[in-house]
Amino acid sequence: MLRLSRECDELVIVSDQIGAPIPAQLIADITALAVSRLAHQPLKAGVYHLASRGETSWHGVAQTIFQRAAESGEPLAIQVDNIKGIPTAEYPTPAQRPLNSRLTVSHLEAALNIYMPDWQSQLKLTLDELLSLNGTSG
Repeated sequence: MLRLSRECDELVIVSDQIGAPIPAQLIADITALAVSRLAHQPLKAGVYHLASRGETSWHGVAQTIFQRAAESGEPLAIQVDNIKGIPTAEYPTPAQRPLNSRLTVSHLEAALNIYMPDWQSQLKLTLDELLSLNGTSG
């Protein structure tokens, strides 16, 4: 998305697929926590969903990325107003994607005695790291 924000002055992004992005770093941290807790007390059998809290669309993620990058002084070719949201039907892909991929994390939170962070805070951490690697202050 950051590369596209530097190259394109207009984008169309799916706006009806809803979920919560989760960075690899958070997946690794929660997995490490679960493994360390297993050494002391086994978790109850069941399904544990791992996701950030909240929900958004791919369009919402893109808008947030571009807005945060602009606030950080990243040179962008695109303005947030030039990101058009479109339905999945207008963006055919080889693999079908669910319109709703939201997951409840309450079972995981209770088992590990944690509260999952929201997707916005995790996206900010990821962008701050990427932008600092590019030499832009976050």
